[in-house]
Parts: sequence; structure tokens; C-alpha cells
Amino acid sequence: MNNFVVDVCSYDASSSDSNPDVWIHGLVNGVSSGYWNIFWNTIQQPLAAGGQAALQAVLGPILLGVFGPPFPRGPVYAAQVTPPTQNINGKNTSIPQALMSWSA
Repeated sequence: MNNFVVDVCSYDASSSDSNPDVWIHGLVNGVSSGYWNIFWNTIQQPLAAGGQAALQAVLGPILLGVFGPPFPRGPVYAAQVTPPTQNINGKNTSIPQALMSWSA
């Protein structure tokens, strides 16, 4: 059983990219996972397909990468998602639905 925390999940809202880079940071059993670069769709598609449980199934293996190979693979979801809103002020924008803790 592992304990996961995602404490940072944000993207650069100044980008016009429909699938921008998203940076996440978290903890696994109290150990910092470092920062991981994923994409908007990596967050939004699981949320659209199965909610927070689906997103946890995707993010858990990514955060476990802190312990090195072999890297476990999470599920892949395909769902239509809305691109992020562009913010011309160039602010990093948090994705609050991904800020969570769980055990698995």
C-alpha cells in the first residue's frame, strides 16, 4: 500500500496549445516525487472518463517513478475534453481537480 499526494498541478495558461504541458509534483509515502511533465489531456481525459479514481490510477504510476525503473504503467483513457482557457497574462494556472491524496 502506498500513500500518494499531488500538491502541485499547473499549466502555463499563456499558451495557445490545446494540449499544453502540465507540471505535477507530489509525494509517495512522504518522499518527494520531484516534478513531472505531463499533458493537459493526461489529466482531463481520466477525469472525463472516470472521475478522480481514474485520475488516481493514471497519476499513481507516474509518481512512483521517484523510485526508478521499472516504471509501472497506468491506464490510458480517451475522452473528448475541452482545451484549457488561454490567459494572456501568462499566469501558471492550477488544476484543482488533480490536487488530492489517496492510498492504493
